[in-house]
Amino acid sequence: MNPLQKQLLTSDFVNDSHDDDSRVNLTGANLEGANFSNSGLYQFNFTNANLKNANLSGSEHAFLAGDCLIGGDLSETCFITGYFNDAVCINTNFSGASFCHEDSHFRNANCRGANFQEAHFTLGEMNGANFSGANFSGATGLDNFFDSAIMEQLTEEVNFQGANFTNTDLSGVNFSQIKLINLTGVIFDGANLKNANFSGLNLSNTSFKKANLQGANLEICNLANADLTDANLEDVNLTGVIFE
Repeated sequence: MNPLQKQLLTSDFVNDSHDDDSRVNLTGANLEGANFSNSGLYQFNFTNANLKNANLSGSEHAFLAGDCLIGGDLSETCFITGYFNDAVCINTNFSGASFCHEDSHFRNANCRGANFQEAHFTLGEMNGANFSGANFSGATGLDNFFDSAIMEQLTEEVNFQGANFTNTDLSGVNFSQIKLINLTGVIFDGANLKNANFSGLNLSNTSFKKANLQGANLEICNLANADLTDANLEDVNLTGVIFE
């Protein structure tokens, strides 16, 4: 641990940062491998800092926009302000994290392979974000997260290719209104997709094993190589669907 990290982790230093007039500016700092676990980092600004392989689990955070968070542990973290715009979060662990206080901002963030298991989302920003291969299994509030993408009116594709949404509740989500979204190869196994609207989307290589698709709209979807084993297809609209 370098001297800067030791100073940052002293109890007096961290507690002093709770003062409304106090600001801890770590913009661009190299904090690779640092341990900030269970710290109250209310006024810390980590914008563009290098937090590769850092441990921020159980902490409460401020700005992480532009950060390098590759392989970092942010599990069980409460994000007071979830700013991850332009951040590199490849294989970052967000499991059990809470983004419930304010909107979560992931504009142009690279979250490839990130772990969002059991995380809680509210409204968010995802224009141009890469969530390919990310694990959202058991996460909650994703309906709000996707609904906000409709309001956001994306100008760049948001990539969920190969992401895992096993056992999530996405009932009623109108994916068809998110014009620039990649859902190919996504895993929706056991998910609640009741009345979800996927009309016109490319869902090739997607898995819906044991998913609840009751009343869902799959009109004109590309379902080539999709797996619908044991899925509930009651009242599903399959008009014009491509299966091969």
